[in-house]
Amino acid sequence: MNLARRQGFSYIAVLGTSLIVGTMALGSLSVLRIQSRASLDAINSIKARENGRTAVELGRYNFTNDPNWRTTFSNGQLFTNRSTGNGTMSATIQDPVDNNLGNHPHHPVRLQITANQGRAVQKFEVDIAANPVPLEVLKNAVHSWTNLQIQSTGTLAVYGAPVGINGSLTNDNVIDGDVLATAISKQGTVTGSVTNAAPILDLPADSIVTKYLEIGTEFTNRVNLIENAVIAPGFNSFAPLNSGGVYIVRPTSNMEIRNTRIHGTLIVVMPSTGHRLTIGENVFFQPAVPGYPALIVQGHLDLSYRSDGEILSESVLATNFNPAGAPYEGSSDTDTIDSYPSEIRGLIYVTRRLRWYNNGLLRGSVLSEGQGGNGIEIHGTPRVLYDPYLFHAPAPWLTKQVNMIPVTGTWKQVVQ
Repeated sequence: MNLARRQGFSYIAVLGTSLIVGTMALGSLSVLRIQSRASLDAINSIKARENGRTAVELGRYNFTNDPNWRTTFSNGQLFTNRSTGNGTMSATIQDPVDNNLGNHPHHPVRLQITANQGRAVQKFEVDIAANPVPLEVLKNAVHSWTNLQIQSTGTLAVYGAPVGINGSLTNDNVIDGDVLATAISKQGTVTGSVTNAAPILDLPADSIVTKYLEIGTEFTNRVNLIENAVIAPGFNSFAPLNSGGVYIVRPTSNMEIRNTRIHGTLIVVMPSTGHRLTIGENVFFQPAVPGYPALIVQGHLDLSYRSDGEILSESVLATNFNPAGAPYEGSSDTDTIDSYPSEIRGLIYVTRRLRWYNNGLLRGSVLSEGQGGNGIEIHGTPRVLYDPYLFHAPAPWLTKQVNMIPVTGTWKQVVQ
């Protein structure tokens, strides 16, 4: 009897020990499974982060290969649940400047990325900056994509950059500066260097007029004369206000602008190829957005404003040219005692022929497509002081391409 009891106790002891050992083994397996799952989650989290970086590069690939990507993705959705093998990635896009993806090709964009791998989900934000590559023509102070002629009464002076001609040069008087011409019919007097058989420079890939029409605000009425007027982002009696100062006027016949201050970008669309815009007397043009053109003309342009010894005078014209909404150098007032330089600052772009009279001063550059004939004719004694900013920070749509580059320090994880 005692032996049987001892054997029973031994059996129970062995069984208990086995249960303890089995429980410990199962516990160890559970721990291993938990550790394995944690390790897998950690690996998936790392892979999800890599998927996020892949999403950025996929976005940049889309930007490079679709020249109209700002329109294509205007709904804000770049791609959704794109496979990365075992994971997925999605990205949305927005313009952090004004939330309008399509109105400025040089605005930065912000990517918001969701990347998945297994159970891991990672969310990121990164800013992508525009790096525009300027057209070579922006290195020139004056450029005609067709012929350029200096009349016997004319002298063209350029400082800081050459005169460029895709067509032929006919110089019946003087060019004070350097010349780069595809062909020369008559060289005349050139005070600087002369390059014949110069390379032909490209036109913009897109219509400059069309692109700026898309972001401009049209005048309420079709006017043929702008005189003693102020046009600016915060002041314009001809049109609803445009924050960039980009305004569109469509005259019904020949048009004239005189004794006027324009702090913005004016786009003039002539009604036919037989009509022209004349800029006369005293004017002061300056773009409101740095890098934007000051004047774009679809049609012919005559420049006959005067600069030497001339000013745009409030008292003479009985006009306040810096009212509220149109400050000059940060200052607005209600008096008529101020004066302004009579000149144009910035870029002038003309689709047909430019004829230049008098002694107007341009601080910037002038480009003429010269559709249908000569691009530029010089009848007076204008001067162009080239502004290198036009090349280093090119105007929208005056570029070869716009590269999009991630901004250092903007990559950040979004807390879920």
